[in-house]
Amino acid sequence: MALWRAPHAEVKVDLASNVTITTSAALDTFFSSATSISGKLKNVSVVVPEGDVELVNFLGVTSSFQNTELDQKPFGLAELSGTLILGHDEVLEGQTSHTHLFFGAGTGVDTNAFYRYQAGSVTSGDFDRPESAFLINITDGTDEVNMVLDNALITKFGDVKIDDADGHWEVDVTVKCKPADFYMEWKA
Repeated sequence: MALWRAPHAEVKVDLASNVTITTSAALDTFFSSATSISGKLKNVSVVVPEGDVELVNFLGVTSSFQNTELDQKPFGLAELSGTLILGHDEVLEGQTSHTHLFFGAGTGVDTNAFYRYQAGSVTSGDFDRPESAFLINITDGTDEVNMVLDNALITKFGDVKIDDADGHWEVDVTVKCKPADFYMEWKA
């Protein structure tokens, strides 16, 4: 049985348009040009889409129990959450320069010495926030598990906080995608 630890994990992010998932290879191979954020991420949690059910009661009794059925509800969203170290660079910058995966396109300020971003920016009738793809790869060199949130949206980029007086600045991040865009695989 594999007991994986933090050094066995890698998290990569890319624009969803740069990742095409097929059944020809393992999920991690589709992220060859992606940016690794492993050295800047901690406290990672992945919520696999939940497929809840509801009890529906009917009239009558069968085998000493009221007649019932389970009504299957649609599966919920997949979610990745974690804490990013707030560094000197735009950690979640996409492959396009000065396009943030949460805020969208930045605006050059002071002859492009700075780039300014605003949450909720809208152009062409839709939010500027691009769809992204996140890979969580866990391997010890023999066993391997991959999880992908594709066509995902970053829904939270905050609270920005310092972990303690002697510590470092960090930001909470949450990413969500539809159940059809969540993948999980184990190496056979």
